[in-house]
Amino acid sequence: MTVKWSNCWAALSFILCFVVGNVAELRAATCLESLEAPKEPWPGEARVADVIDGRTVVLEGPEKQQVRLVGIEVPVLSGKARLTGLVEGKSVSVRVGPSQMDRYGRLLGHLIVAGTTPLEQRWVQGRLVSAGTARVYTWPDNRVCGKTLLAHEVQARAAGAGHWSNPAFFVRTPTTAAAHIGSFQLVEGQVTAVAIRQRRAYLNFGADWRTDFTVSIQRKNMRLFTKEKIDLPGLRGKRVRVRGWIESYNGPTIEVTVPEQLEILPVEGGS
Repeated sequence: MTVKWSNCWAALSFILCFVVGNVAELRAATCLESLEAPKEPWPGEARVADVIDGRTVVLEGPEKQQVRLVGIEVPVLSGKARLTGLVEGKSVSVRVGPSQMDRYGRLLGHLIVAGTTPLEQRWVQGRLVSAGTARVYTWPDNRVCGKTLLAHEVQARAAGAGHWSNPAFFVRTPTTAAAHIGSFQLVEGQVTAVAIRQRRAYLNFGADWRTDFTVSIQRKNMRLFTKEKIDLPGLRGKRVRVRGWIESYNGPTIEVTVPEQLEILPVEGGS
């Protein structure tokens, strides 16, 4: 019997796509189902009237309620164009986490476009990250779906999707971090020392903590790492990828508030 390998590969590709697609759908559905619809008087579903920027929309209605998309960091201009294409004029629902609203009166949540296609394909944050338009950025009071979004980001970065082929999105090193103070970045390198002080933990990435790149974690947030079984002192000598806004404090520094900001990589590097 003659085997047509092209047919075999086609069948195998179909099976793999089916399995991966269903795993992604299950992962997104699981995290999104743990969220709730906003409390009254916000409607369960409304049409998007306007897009303000790459992660803020305005819903139709007399109150013109704004919704701020959580879990992501988006470039202002390009992000707005992409978000507009996804949601403007469409009916959407909002699902919120522990923190429902910010001090400006904006709902904080995940946006889902109405429809009958799989939930994964209608989840706006997932679409933005998968397209390489957004990077993952979570906070202590809005961490739900962070790990799922990170999985989307890994695939987008590996494929060079969207901005991942643009130098603005390139992963930095501890020695180049100083050139990007004041911006949101991913920095990857080896932890040379860990210092646990009364109020903070410091991960140092160079010989001189006064000038070299450092990660800072407030003590109140260290419990989150313990809960995730991340041993901070044990990170010495490990390669990590950290994300956040680079500030200047004894050299370039990123303040880490949640475990999703700190990825532990294989010895030879990460994906």
